[in-house]
Amino acid sequence: ESITNKIRDMKALGYSDDDVKKMTSLVPSLFGVTIDNIKEKVLFLDSIGLKDLTISNPNYLVPSVDLMYARYKYLTGERGMSITLENAKYMFIPECRFNRLFGIEKSALLERYSYDEEIRKESLKKKK
Repeated sequence: ESITNKIRDMKALGYSDDDVKKMTSLVPSLFGVTIDNIKEKVLFLDSIGLKDLTISNPNYLVPSVDLMYARYKYLTGERGMSITLENAKYMFIPECRFNRLFGIEKSALLERYSYDEEIRKESLKKKK
């Protein structure tokens, strides 16, 4: 993908020119991520009310959507947290710190909360 196409595609996700410039200047590696990958993450974060965080913290678009989803489900379900703009950082902290704070490893989270299975369930519901 060319840089021009990437900028156009990010704007199609609802970001302004200034947003895209800010995000890519803070995390230039976003140019190396496929737009489908970015879109999937943005759609998930938007569904939980956190899309706006990606402008000031574009590094939140780096972790896999699988890990974001698993941490979100764990924190909101088992930990009873309400994820807000103020405490969303817990979804994105380094693995060793997350494990130390919450006592659960990445592999256990991913096994317990499968984003792919959830997406399949949702698509089946929509087909009915």
